[in-house]
Amino acid sequence: MHIRTTIVAAIASLCFTGTGFGERGGAFSIEQKLTASDGAQIDQFGIRVAISGDTALVGAYGDDDNGSYSGSAYIYQRQADGSWSEMQKLTASDGAAENYFGKSVSISGDTALVGAYADDDNGVYSGSAYIYERQADGSWSEMQKLTASDGAQIDQFGSSVAISGDTALVGALADDDNGIYSGSAYIYERQGDGSWSEVAKLTGSDGQVWDYFGVGVAISGDIALVGASRSGAYLYERQADGNWSETAKLTPSDGAANVFNGSVAISGDTALVGADGDDNGTDSGSAYIYQRQADGTWSETSKLLASDGATYDYFGSSVAISGETALVGAYSNDDNGTNAGSAYIYERQADGSWSETAKLTASDGAAGDYFGVGVAISGDTALVGAVYDEDNGDGSGSAYLFGPPAPPPPATGACCVHTGCEILTIEQCSNMGGVYMAGESCEECDPVCLADINGDGTVDVIDLLGVIAAWGDCP
Repeated sequence: MHIRTTIVAAIASLCFTGTGFGERGGAFSIEQKLTASDGAQIDQFGIRVAISGDTALVGAYGDDDNGSYSGSAYIYQRQADGSWSEMQKLTASDGAAENYFGKSVSISGDTALVGAYADDDNGVYSGSAYIYERQADGSWSEMQKLTASDGAQIDQFGSSVAISGDTALVGALADDDNGIYSGSAYIYERQGDGSWSEVAKLTGSDGQVWDYFGVGVAISGDIALVGASRSGAYLYERQADGNWSETAKLTPSDGAANVFNGSVAISGDTALVGADGDDNGTDSGSAYIYQRQADGTWSETSKLLASDGATYDYFGSSVAISGETALVGAYSNDDNGTNAGSAYIYERQADGSWSETAKLTASDGAAGDYFGVGVAISGDTALVGAVYDEDNGDGSGSAYLFGPPAPPPPATGACCVHTGCEILTIEQCSNMGGVYMAGESCEECDPVCLADINGDGTVDVIDLLGVIAAWGDCP
Protein backbone atom coordinates (compact mmCIF):
# COMPACT_ATOMS: atom_id res chain seq x y z
CA MET A 1 0.00 0.00 0.00
CA HIS A 2 2.84 2.39 0.77
CA ILE A 3 4.33 1.86 -2.72
CA ARG A 4 1.38 3.64 -4.36
CA THR A 5 1.77 6.61 -2.01
CA THR A 6 5.47 6.88 -2.84
CA ILE A 7 4.76 6.90 -6.60
CA VAL A 8 2.20 9.70 -6.24
CA ALA A 9 4.68 11.78 -4.25
CA ALA A 10 7.41 11.18 -6.86
CA ILE A 11 5.13 12.35 -9.68
CA ALA A 12 4.27 15.50 -7.75
CA SER A 13 7.97 16.19 -7.26
CA LEU A 14 8.73 15.64 -10.95
CA CYS A 15 6.18 18.24 -12.01
CA PHE A 16 8.08 20.98 -10.22
CA THR A 17 11.73 19.98 -9.91
CA GLY A 18 12.55 17.08 -12.18
CA THR A 19 12.65 19.08 -15.42
CA GLY A 20 14.84 22.05 -14.61
CA PHE A 21 11.94 24.29 -13.60
CA GLY A 22 12.49 27.22 -11.25
CA GLU A 23 9.97 29.31 -9.36
CA ARG A 24 9.36 32.72 -10.97
CA GLY A 25 6.39 34.34 -9.24
CA GLY A 26 3.29 35.83 -10.89
CA ALA A 27 1.04 34.19 -13.48
CA PHE A 28 4.07 33.01 -15.50
CA SER A 29 5.59 31.28 -12.54
CA ILE A 30 7.41 28.20 -13.83
CA GLU A 31 10.58 28.35 -15.91
CA GLN A 32 12.07 25.58 -18.03
CA LYS A 33 15.27 26.10 -19.99
CA LEU A 34 15.59 24.57 -23.45
CA THR A 35 18.89 23.80 -25.14
CA ALA A 36 19.49 21.72 -28.24
CA SER A 37 20.34 18.09 -27.57
CA ASP A 38 23.26 18.45 -30.00
CA GLY A 39 23.98 22.12 -29.37
CA ALA A 40 27.39 23.53 -30.19
CA GLN A 41 29.15 26.88 -30.16
CA ILE A 42 27.86 29.56 -32.55
CA ASP A 43 24.62 27.64 -33.24
CA GLN A 44 22.69 30.70 -32.02
CA PHE A 45 19.78 28.56 -30.86
CA GLY A 46 16.99 30.91 -29.74
CA ILE A 47 17.54 33.67 -32.31
CA ARG A 48 13.84 33.32 -33.15
CA VAL A 49 11.15 31.36 -31.34
CA ALA A 50 7.51 30.42 -31.92
CA ILE A 51 4.82 28.61 -29.97
CA SER A 52 1.34 27.27 -30.68
CA GLY A 53 -0.52 25.50 -27.90
CA ASP A 54 1.62 22.62 -26.67
CA THR A 55 4.24 22.88 -29.44
CA ALA A 56 7.28 25.16 -29.55
CA LEU A 57 9.73 25.87 -32.36
CA VAL A 58 13.22 27.31 -31.86
CA GLY A 59 15.52 28.44 -34.65
CA ALA A 60 19.29 27.87 -34.66
CA TYR A 61 20.53 29.50 -37.85
CA GLY A 62 24.21 28.94 -37.01
CA ASP A 63 23.89 25.15 -36.86
CA ASP A 64 26.18 23.38 -39.34
CA ASP A 65 24.64 19.98 -40.14
CA ASN A 66 24.53 20.94 -43.83
CA GLY A 67 27.58 23.20 -43.74
CA SER A 68 28.61 26.29 -41.83
CA TYR A 69 25.54 28.39 -40.98
CA SER A 70 23.25 26.07 -42.91
CA GLY A 71 20.90 26.27 -39.94
CA SER A 72 18.24 24.20 -38.22
CA ALA A 73 15.16 24.42 -36.01
CA TYR A 74 13.96 22.30 -33.10
CA ILE A 75 10.45 21.12 -32.20
CA TYR A 76 9.50 20.79 -28.52
CA GLN A 77 6.32 19.27 -27.13
CA ARG A 78 4.64 19.76 -23.76
CA GLN A 79 4.24 16.47 -21.89
CA ALA A 80 1.46 15.32 -19.57
CA ASP A 81 3.41 16.40 -16.48
CA GLY A 82 3.84 19.94 -17.88
CA SER A 83 7.49 19.54 -18.90
CA TRP A 84 8.71 20.14 -22.46
CA SER A 85 10.72 17.61 -24.47
CA GLU A 86 12.67 17.98 -27.70
CA MET A 87 10.86 15.92 -30.32
CA GLN A 88 12.65 16.57 -33.59
CA LYS A 89 15.34 18.59 -35.32
CA LEU A 90 14.35 20.18 -38.63
CA THR A 91 16.83 20.84 -41.42
CA ALA A 92 16.20 21.71 -45.05
CA SER A 93 16.21 18.73 -47.41
CA ASP A 94 18.47 20.73 -49.74
CA GLY A 95 20.26 22.74 -47.05
CA ALA A 96 23.66 24.20 -47.79
CA ALA A 97 26.29 26.32 -46.11
CA GLU A 98 25.26 29.89 -45.22
CA ASN A 99 21.56 29.43 -45.99
CA TYR A 100 20.68 30.66 -42.47
CA PHE A 101 17.74 28.27 -42.18
CA GLY A 102 16.07 28.99 -38.82
CA LYS A 103 16.75 32.74 -38.74
CA SER A 104 12.95 33.08 -38.79
CA VAL A 105 10.35 30.58 -37.53
CA SER A 106 6.59 30.37 -37.05
CA ILE A 107 4.09 27.68 -36.10
CA SER A 108 0.31 27.28 -36.19
CA GLY A 109 -1.22 24.05 -34.98
CA ASP A 110 0.29 21.19 -36.97
CA THR A 111 2.14 23.38 -39.48
CA ALA A 112 5.55 25.00 -39.10
CA LEU A 113 7.26 27.55 -41.35
CA VAL A 114 11.02 28.14 -41.34
CA GLY A 115 12.83 30.84 -43.30
CA ALA A 116 16.23 30.54 -44.99
CA TYR A 117 16.83 34.07 -46.25
CA ALA A 118 20.26 33.37 -47.77
CA ASP A 119 19.21 30.39 -49.90
CA ASP A 120 20.21 30.97 -53.52
CA ASP A 121 17.63 29.23 -55.75
CA ASN A 122 16.86 32.59 -57.43
CA GLY A 123 20.34 34.04 -56.99
CA VAL A 124 22.65 34.84 -54.09
CA TYR A 125 20.63 35.69 -50.97
CA SER A 126 17.34 35.39 -52.89
CA GLY A 127 15.95 33.32 -50.01
CA SER A 128 13.35 30.65 -49.37
CA ALA A 129 11.05 29.21 -46.69
CA TYR A 130 10.05 25.65 -45.84
CA ILE A 131 6.69 24.20 -44.79
CA TYR A 132 6.63 21.29 -42.31
CA GLU A 133 3.57 19.36 -41.15
CA ARG A 134 3.01 17.06 -38.17
CA GLN A 135 2.12 13.54 -39.22
CA ALA A 136 -0.26 11.08 -37.55
CA ASP A 137 2.64 9.44 -35.70
CA GLY A 138 3.75 12.81 -34.26
CA SER A 139 6.77 13.24 -36.54
CA TRP A 140 7.28 16.34 -38.70
CA SER A 141 7.86 16.15 -42.45
CA GLU A 142 9.00 18.78 -44.92
CA MET A 143 6.08 19.30 -47.31
CA GLN A 144 7.11 22.15 -49.58
CA LYS A 145 9.77 24.74 -50.27
CA LEU A 146 8.50 28.26 -50.92
CA THR A 147 10.27 30.76 -53.15
CA ALA A 148 9.02 34.03 -54.57
CA SER A 149 7.58 33.86 -58.10
CA ASP A 150 9.67 36.90 -59.01
CA GLY A 151 12.56 36.23 -56.63
CA ALA A 152 15.94 37.74 -57.37
CA GLN A 153 19.37 37.94 -55.80
CA ILE A 154 19.67 39.83 -52.49
CA ASP A 155 15.85 39.88 -51.93
CA GLN A 156 16.28 37.93 -48.66
CA PHE A 157 12.90 36.23 -48.98
CA GLY A 158 12.40 34.38 -45.68
CA SER A 159 13.98 37.09 -43.53
CA SER A 160 10.71 36.94 -41.59
CA VAL A 161 7.87 34.40 -41.61
CA ALA A 162 4.42 34.00 -40.07
CA ILE A 163 1.64 31.44 -40.37
CA SER A 164 -1.99 31.26 -39.27
CA GLY A 165 -4.06 28.25 -40.22
CA ASP A 166 -3.95 27.84 -43.99
CA THR A 167 -2.23 31.17 -44.70
CA ALA A 168 1.48 31.93 -44.65
CA LEU A 169 3.28 35.28 -44.91
CA VAL A 170 6.93 35.61 -45.89
CA GLY A 171 8.94 38.83 -45.77
CA ALA A 172 11.59 39.82 -48.33
CA LEU A 173 13.09 42.95 -46.76
CA ALA A 174 15.55 43.68 -49.59
CA ASP A 175 13.22 43.34 -52.57
CA ASP A 176 13.47 46.42 -54.78
CA ASP A 177 10.05 47.01 -56.38
CA ASN A 178 9.97 50.49 -54.80
CA GLY A 179 13.73 51.02 -54.89
CA ILE A 180 16.74 49.41 -53.29
CA TYR A 181 15.86 47.62 -50.02
CA SER A 182 12.27 48.90 -50.19
CA GLY A 183 11.08 45.38 -49.39
CA SER A 184 8.00 43.24 -49.91
CA ALA A 185 6.04 40.31 -48.44
CA TYR A 186 4.29 37.36 -50.03
CA ILE A 187 1.03 35.60 -49.11
CA TYR A 188 0.68 31.84 -49.59
CA GLU A 189 -2.46 29.77 -49.09
CA ARG A 190 -2.88 26.03 -48.60
CA GLN A 191 -4.89 24.46 -51.40
CA GLY A 192 -7.34 21.58 -51.29
CA ASP A 193 -4.64 19.09 -52.25
CA GLY A 194 -2.40 20.27 -49.40
CA SER A 195 0.02 22.24 -51.57
CA TRP A 196 0.78 25.92 -50.98
CA SER A 197 0.36 28.58 -53.66
CA GLU A 198 1.49 32.20 -53.79
CA VAL A 199 -1.65 34.35 -54.00
CA ALA A 200 -0.43 37.90 -53.36
CA LYS A 201 2.64 40.10 -53.19
CA LEU A 202 2.42 42.97 -50.71
CA THR A 203 4.33 46.24 -50.92
CA GLY A 204 3.75 49.50 -49.07
CA SER A 205 1.49 51.92 -50.91
CA ASP A 206 4.04 54.65 -50.21
CA GLY A 207 7.10 52.41 -50.27
CA GLN A 208 10.52 53.85 -50.97
CA VAL A 209 14.20 52.99 -50.82
CA TRP A 210 15.60 51.60 -47.56
CA ASP A 211 12.15 51.00 -46.02
CA TYR A 212 12.97 47.34 -45.23
CA PHE A 213 9.28 46.52 -45.65
CA GLY A 214 8.99 42.87 -44.56
CA VAL A 215 11.69 42.96 -41.88
CA GLY A 216 8.93 41.69 -39.59
CA VAL A 217 5.62 40.01 -40.43
CA ALA A 218 2.62 38.68 -38.50
CA ILE A 219 -0.71 37.19 -39.44
CA SER A 220 -3.95 36.34 -37.64
CA GLY A 221 -6.82 34.92 -39.66
CA ASP A 222 -7.66 37.38 -42.44
CA ILE A 223 -5.35 40.15 -41.25
CA ALA A 224 -1.67 40.50 -42.12
CA LEU A 225 0.74 42.98 -40.54
CA VAL A 226 4.04 43.91 -42.15
CA GLY A 227 6.73 45.94 -40.42
CA ALA A 228 8.88 48.45 -42.28
CA SER A 229 11.62 49.68 -40.04
CA ARG A 230 11.92 53.16 -41.59
CA SER A 231 8.30 54.01 -42.33
CA GLY A 232 5.84 52.25 -40.01
CA ALA A 233 3.76 49.09 -40.12
CA TYR A 234 1.13 48.16 -42.69
CA LEU A 235 -2.13 46.27 -42.23
CA TYR A 236 -3.68 44.15 -44.97
CA GLU A 237 -7.03 42.37 -44.92
CA ARG A 238 -8.33 39.52 -47.04
CA GLN A 239 -11.39 40.61 -48.98
CA ALA A 240 -14.47 38.58 -49.87
CA ASP A 241 -13.00 37.80 -53.30
CA GLY A 242 -9.82 36.48 -51.71
CA ASN A 243 -7.66 39.45 -52.63
CA TRP A 244 -5.56 41.24 -50.01
CA SER A 245 -5.85 45.01 -49.62
CA GLU A 246 -3.86 47.50 -47.57
CA THR A 247 -6.30 48.95 -45.03
CA ALA A 248 -4.11 50.97 -42.67
CA LYS A 249 -0.64 52.27 -42.05
CA LEU A 250 0.37 52.38 -38.40
CA THR A 251 2.71 55.08 -37.07
CA PRO A 252 3.26 56.24 -33.48
CA SER A 253 1.12 59.19 -32.42
CA ASP A 254 3.97 60.77 -30.46
CA GLY A 255 7.00 60.24 -32.64
CA ALA A 256 8.59 59.60 -35.98
CA ALA A 257 7.79 56.35 -37.76
CA ASN A 258 11.45 55.43 -37.88
CA VAL A 259 11.47 54.64 -34.16
CA PHE A 260 9.71 51.45 -35.25
CA ASN A 261 12.17 48.60 -35.78
CA GLY A 262 9.86 46.38 -37.80
CA SER A 263 8.95 43.93 -35.02
CA VAL A 264 5.22 43.25 -35.23
CA ALA A 265 2.62 40.90 -33.78
CA ILE A 266 -1.14 40.53 -34.16
CA SER A 267 -3.90 38.56 -32.44
CA GLY A 268 -7.47 39.05 -33.62
CA ASP A 269 -8.30 42.75 -33.59
CA THR A 270 -5.17 43.81 -31.69
CA ALA A 271 -1.80 44.69 -33.21
CA LEU A 272 1.49 45.28 -31.40
CA VAL A 273 4.43 47.14 -32.93
CA GLY A 274 7.87 47.43 -31.36
CA ALA A 275 9.85 50.69 -31.29
CA ASP A 276 13.19 49.86 -29.75
CA GLY A 277 14.63 53.17 -30.97
CA ASP A 278 12.12 55.26 -29.04
CA ASP A 279 13.01 57.88 -26.39
CA ASN A 280 14.96 60.61 -28.16
CA GLY A 281 17.90 58.53 -29.27
CA THR A 282 18.58 56.78 -25.98
CA ASP A 283 17.04 53.56 -27.31
CA SER A 284 15.29 52.58 -24.10
CA GLY A 285 12.42 51.58 -26.37
CA SER A 286 8.65 51.19 -26.35
CA ALA A 287 5.85 49.30 -28.04
CA TYR A 288 2.47 50.44 -29.33
CA ILE A 289 -0.93 48.75 -29.16
CA TYR A 290 -3.44 49.30 -31.97
CA GLN A 291 -7.06 48.19 -31.89
CA ARG A 292 -9.50 47.67 -34.74
CA GLN A 293 -12.60 49.78 -34.22
CA ALA A 294 -16.23 48.98 -35.06
CA ASP A 295 -15.94 50.83 -38.37
CA GLY A 296 -12.91 48.78 -39.39
CA THR A 297 -10.32 51.49 -38.77
CA TRP A 298 -7.33 50.98 -36.48
CA SER A 299 -6.49 53.28 -33.58
CA GLU A 300 -3.52 53.48 -31.25
CA THR A 301 -4.86 52.68 -27.78
CA SER A 302 -1.77 52.20 -25.59
CA LYS A 303 1.93 52.83 -25.48
CA LEU A 304 3.88 50.25 -23.49
CA LEU A 305 6.99 51.19 -21.53
CA ALA A 306 9.08 49.12 -19.17
CA SER A 307 8.49 50.16 -15.56
CA ASP A 308 12.26 50.11 -15.03
CA GLY A 309 13.36 50.97 -18.54
CA ALA A 310 16.85 52.41 -19.07
CA THR A 311 19.00 53.74 -21.86
CA TYR A 312 19.90 51.18 -24.53
CA ASP A 313 17.61 48.45 -23.17
CA TYR A 314 16.10 48.10 -26.67
CA PHE A 315 12.69 47.34 -25.22
CA GLY A 316 10.45 46.48 -28.19
CA SER A 317 13.16 44.75 -30.20
CA SER A 318 10.85 41.73 -30.25
CA VAL A 319 7.11 41.52 -29.59
CA ALA A 320 4.39 38.87 -29.35
CA ILE A 321 0.70 38.86 -28.46
CA SER A 322 -1.92 36.23 -27.69
CA GLY A 323 -5.45 37.31 -26.80
CA GLU A 324 -5.29 39.58 -23.76
CA THR A 325 -1.57 39.15 -23.12
CA ALA A 326 1.42 40.84 -24.75
CA LEU A 327 5.12 40.03 -24.43
CA VAL A 328 7.90 42.50 -25.20
CA GLY A 329 11.61 41.71 -25.33
CA ALA A 330 14.42 43.99 -24.15
CA TYR A 331 17.56 42.05 -25.00
CA SER A 332 19.98 44.69 -23.67
CA ASN A 333 18.48 45.01 -20.21
CA ASP A 334 21.23 44.50 -17.62
CA ASP A 335 19.58 42.97 -14.53
CA ASN A 336 21.88 39.95 -14.88
CA GLY A 337 24.79 41.86 -16.41
CA THR A 338 25.38 43.98 -19.49
CA ASN A 339 23.13 42.81 -22.35
CA ALA A 340 21.80 39.93 -20.26
CA GLY A 341 18.27 40.82 -21.36
CA SER A 342 14.72 40.58 -20.13
CA ALA A 343 11.11 40.46 -21.32
CA TYR A 344 7.92 42.03 -19.98
CA ILE A 345 4.38 40.71 -19.73
CA TYR A 346 1.41 43.06 -20.21
CA GLU A 347 -2.25 42.21 -19.75
CA ARG A 348 -5.35 43.98 -21.02
CA GLN A 349 -7.53 45.36 -18.22
CA ALA A 350 -11.32 45.61 -18.09
CA ASP A 351 -11.21 49.24 -19.27
CA GLY A 352 -9.13 48.30 -22.32
CA SER A 353 -5.84 49.64 -20.97
CA TRP A 354 -2.71 47.48 -20.73
CA SER A 355 -0.72 46.99 -17.52
CA GLU A 356 2.70 45.46 -16.93
CA THR A 357 2.18 42.37 -14.78
CA ALA A 358 5.56 40.61 -14.82
CA LYS A 359 9.18 40.99 -15.78
CA LEU A 360 10.89 37.84 -17.00
CA THR A 361 14.60 37.18 -16.64
CA ALA A 362 16.54 33.94 -16.86
CA SER A 363 17.23 32.34 -13.48
CA ASP A 364 20.77 31.66 -14.67
CA GLY A 365 21.10 34.75 -16.86
CA ALA A 366 24.51 36.29 -17.50
CA ALA A 367 26.04 39.23 -19.32
CA GLY A 368 25.79 39.03 -23.09
CA ASP A 369 23.05 36.36 -23.21
CA TYR A 370 20.62 38.61 -25.17
CA PHE A 371 17.63 37.04 -23.41
CA GLY A 372 14.61 38.57 -25.16
CA VAL A 373 16.05 38.73 -28.68
CA GLY A 374 13.16 36.48 -29.72
CA VAL A 375 9.80 36.15 -27.94
CA ALA A 376 6.59 34.20 -28.50
CA ILE A 377 3.42 33.62 -26.52
CA SER A 378 0.45 31.25 -26.75
CA GLY A 379 -2.22 31.41 -24.09
CA ASP A 380 -0.55 31.23 -20.68
CA THR A 381 2.85 30.10 -21.97
CA ALA A 382 5.68 32.43 -22.98
CA LEU A 383 8.87 31.50 -24.84
CA VAL A 384 11.98 33.71 -24.77
CA GLY A 385 15.19 33.17 -26.71
CA ALA A 386 18.68 33.87 -25.33
CA VAL A 387 20.79 33.54 -28.44
CA TYR A 388 24.23 34.01 -26.89
CA ASP A 389 23.81 31.82 -23.82
CA GLU A 390 26.77 29.46 -23.66
CA ASP A 391 25.68 26.21 -22.02
CA ASN A 392 26.88 24.32 -25.11
CA GLY A 393 29.72 26.69 -25.98
CA ASP A 394 30.05 30.36 -26.92
CA GLY A 395 26.98 31.52 -28.78
CA SER A 396 25.30 28.11 -28.58
CA GLY A 397 22.10 29.71 -27.30
CA SER A 398 19.07 28.68 -25.30
CA ALA A 399 15.38 29.45 -24.84
CA TYR A 400 13.21 29.68 -21.74
CA LEU A 401 9.59 28.64 -21.30
CA PHE A 402 7.46 30.40 -18.69
CA GLY A 403 4.00 29.31 -17.69
CA PRO A 404 1.69 28.42 -14.84
CA PRO A 405 2.67 25.59 -12.52
CA ALA A 406 1.33 22.16 -13.37
CA PRO A 407 -1.85 21.46 -11.40
CA PRO A 408 -1.17 19.51 -8.21
CA PRO A 409 -2.07 15.83 -8.30
CA PRO A 410 -5.53 15.12 -6.91
CA ALA A 411 -5.70 14.56 -3.16
CA THR A 412 -5.53 10.95 -2.07
CA GLY A 413 -6.42 9.02 1.04
CA ALA A 414 -7.25 5.60 2.39
CA CYS A 415 -10.08 3.89 0.55
CA CYS A 416 -11.48 1.20 2.86
CA VAL A 417 -13.40 -1.66 1.30
CA HIS A 418 -14.27 -4.96 2.87
CA THR A 419 -11.59 -6.73 0.84
CA GLY A 420 -8.79 -4.39 1.86
CA CYS A 421 -7.49 -0.86 1.36
CA GLU A 422 -5.84 1.23 -1.36
CA ILE A 423 -4.57 4.82 -1.52
CA LEU A 424 -6.92 6.44 -4.05
CA THR A 425 -8.61 9.73 -4.92
CA ILE A 426 -12.08 10.32 -3.58
CA GLU A 427 -13.54 9.74 -7.04
CA GLN A 428 -11.73 6.44 -7.48
CA CYS A 429 -12.83 5.32 -4.02
CA SER A 430 -16.43 6.25 -4.72
CA ASN A 431 -16.40 4.19 -7.90
CA MET A 432 -15.28 1.18 -5.82
CA GLY A 433 -18.01 1.73 -3.25
CA GLY A 434 -15.44 2.23 -0.49
CA VAL A 435 -15.18 4.54 2.50
CA TYR A 436 -12.75 7.41 1.79
CA MET A 437 -10.51 8.96 4.47
CA ALA A 438 -8.62 11.98 3.09
CA GLY A 439 -4.89 11.98 3.76
CA GLU A 440 -5.04 8.87 5.92
CA SER A 441 -3.00 5.69 5.58
CA CYS A 442 -4.42 2.22 5.23
CA GLU A 443 -3.73 1.56 8.89
CA GLU A 444 -6.85 3.61 9.65
CA CYS A 445 -9.11 1.10 7.88
CA ASP A 446 -10.76 -1.67 9.89
CA PRO A 447 -9.03 -5.08 9.70
CA VAL A 448 -9.93 -7.03 6.57
CA CYS A 449 -12.60 -9.72 7.03
CA LEU A 450 -12.43 -11.79 3.86
CA ALA A 451 -15.26 -14.09 5.00
CA ASP A 452 -17.69 -11.15 4.93
CA ILE A 453 -18.66 -11.85 1.33
CA ASN A 454 -21.42 -9.23 1.06
CA GLY A 455 -19.50 -6.58 3.00
CA ASP A 456 -22.21 -5.91 5.63
CA GLY A 457 -19.81 -6.17 8.58
CA THR A 458 -20.88 -9.60 9.78
CA VAL A 459 -20.20 -13.18 8.74
CA ASP A 460 -23.48 -15.11 8.65
CA VAL A 461 -25.55 -17.56 6.62
CA ILE A 462 -25.95 -15.05 3.81
CA ASP A 463 -22.20 -15.13 3.23
CA LEU A 464 -22.24 -18.96 3.34
CA LEU A 465 -25.09 -19.15 0.80
CA GLY A 466 -23.11 -16.87 -1.46
CA VAL A 467 -20.14 -19.24 -1.35
CA ILE A 468 -22.39 -22.28 -2.04
CA ALA A 469 -24.07 -20.50 -4.96
CA ALA A 470 -20.67 -19.86 -6.53
CA TRP A 471 -19.33 -23.37 -5.81
CA GLY A 472 -17.35 -24.93 -8.65
CA ASP A 473 -14.73 -23.89 -11.17
CA CYS A 474 -14.18 -20.19 -11.55
CA PRO A 475 -15.20 -18.81 -14.94
